[in-house]
Amino acid sequence: MTTDNSRVVVAAIVGACLGCVAGYVFWTQPGRVLRRRIEIGLDDLAYELLQLRGVFANAARLASEGRQLLEHSKET
Repeated sequence: MTTDNSRVVVAAIVGACLGCVAGYVFWTQPGRVLRRRIEIGLDDLAYELLQLRGVFANAARLASEGRQLLEHSKET
């Protein structure tokens, strides 16, 4: 019984905190500025992750080609 009550209290506190953060970010001028900075940062992160994915794809392709060349050289 006590565990259920404490979970309800914790959930209410977490919900209130998230509501405060959402209110600040969406309905105040400094919050809007912060949100735009975060959005720009996330866009930059997404771009960098796409670039990194391309690097890994190229590395995998080169490793595969190297393996094929090695196997071919063993056959001859």
